[in-house]
Amino acid sequence: MVLHDPATDPKHEKTKSGKNPHVHLVVKAVSETGERLYIRRETLQRWREQFAQALRAQGVQANATPAAIRGKGKSSAKSAIHQHQERLEKWRTEGQNEEKNIKPPIPSNLLQAQVERVLNELLNGGKPDFSSKEKLIATRDNVVKDWLATEKVLRDVGNNKDADRVLDFVKSLPPVKTDHDLLREQILADKERLCAATSIIKPPIVDKLVSSGDDHSHER
Repeated sequence: MVLHDPATDPKHEKTKSGKNPHVHLVVKAVSETGERLYIRRETLQRWREQFAQALRAQGVQANATPAAIRGKGKSSAKSAIHQHQERLEKWRTEGQNEEKNIKPPIPSNLLQAQVERVLNELLNGGKPDFSSKEKLIATRDNVVKDWLATEKVLRDVGNNKDADRVLDFVKSLPPVKTDHDLLREQILADKERLCAATSIIKPPIVDKLVSSGDDHSHER
């Protein structure tokens, strides 16, 4: 277990979580007999909430609010992609120093496949898999419904100030985005790499066309 705050978190400038004190807790998912345990996402969230409750019992202000309720509108990167991006970022910032002689990370096949799917959509009109986005949208709809119900209860009891804050929060929620959407935005923003990936070559500029019958030799 490790406690991070803005002074100790190496990512405090890159992530929203790094700007607030938070705890990383590692649990080995192996049984007493060495069998790998599959832990569902719902179970992990329940563990987080129980851990936060135990901290509060010790006088530590803590909570474990699910990301969707906090307004997070994008899917979390798969751990393999996240770890590869971390290794790539570390190599870019530290590994290119000749004295350290750190080799660049091995290309990620999973990330490469995602890039190819985005390029297929942009160049060939391919249809991406919208199932993950549909789940995000459904989750967001439920979250908004619950927040609006909270806003109504607050307003009914005369707490208009907090009700207005809830309503402002709902209005400020960003649109939901999948990994595919985020990668698509990155590729579209990088026109130079997009042109290189698609082998787009601009035609040469000519002053005028010369017919086949013209003598286009020049005397000097």
